[in-house]
Amino acid sequence: MAYNTEAFKKVMDDYNAKRAAAIDAAEKRLRDIGERCPEIKMIDAILAGTGLEIMEAISQGREGIEERMKLIRKKNEELQQQRADCLALLGYGPDYTQPKFECSKCKDTGYDGTRLCECFKKELVLESCRRSGLGRLVDMQTFDTFSLDFYKYNNEVYENMRLAYEACVNYAEDFSPASENLMLIGDTGLGKTHLSTAIAGKVIERGFDVCYDTATNIFGAFESERFGKQSSQFSTPTERYFECDLLIIDDLGTEPITQYTISFLYNLINTRSMYRRPVLLNTNLSLADMQKKYGDRIASRLFGESIILKFTGKDIRLQKIGIT
Repeated sequence: MAYNTEAFKKVMDDYNAKRAAAIDAAEKRLRDIGERCPEIKMIDAILAGTGLEIMEAISQGREGIEERMKLIRKKNEELQQQRADCLALLGYGPDYTQPKFECSKCKDTGYDGTRLCECFKKELVLESCRRSGLGRLVDMQTFDTFSLDFYKYNNEVYENMRLAYEACVNYAEDFSPASENLMLIGDTGLGKTHLSTAIAGKVIERGFDVCYDTATNIFGAFESERFGKQSSQFSTPTERYFECDLLIIDDLGTEPITQYTISFLYNLINTRSMYRRPVLLNTNLSLADMQKKYGDRIASRLFGESIILKFTGKDIRLQKIGIT
């Protein structure tokens, strides 16, 4: 999977740091125990020579090697038991001086054998979510937490939203760089942001790089670039919007419009289309509204090259507080 490079590096650096910290802490405990109990220090010195004993046993030839190896194993077991007994007298368990790794499978390396450990994948998803712009929303606004009950007051509305919900699920599960653009159109409070966040979470979980931002923030970044204000994380303020696997633009149409922002929007959509990088748009603009606001060229490209999902119903937020 093509995980975000920066996210992968950040998580791997974190794993390397916590593994090193666990090893350092274990070495400190070992030094402290050695000072308190010289017998343990002596036992450890003998155990450290086991590898040399095995090599010497092998060098003596095949004849009698099983017996020699048996004696080495028996000696090691007795020493390990003596060591455990010493630790027990001090009030510690037999593994007290061993590193305490957070994950017993990968021992905080991030790899279980040759594959990424499940714990690492989870951290990678969380870091990717943080970098996507979603933050903790991805935990709250999922497909599982989206309720179609708010649309049940009308059969036609309910059926439309059921189909929209299923289309969003399918889009997330089947997402690839070859996916079409997706437009969620409808009034405020109908679930567009919730389902686009759910799509983002699932797509990130599948290993793709997602960037989620409002139209206002995106055009603000273009303005910063225009006036020469550089970002500390990217070579230009807008690089992230061009490079991610899926760009989600929330609340398109609420941002201030100038000829520059129209030009920026067209360049963004056109460039991503050329490189087969899909865009998901949330907007309350109709085709006529978009033509008036951005011009025929942008409206035609967005409506002509996107899956269109029309959201209908009553404002969910108002329903939750009893206003319908």
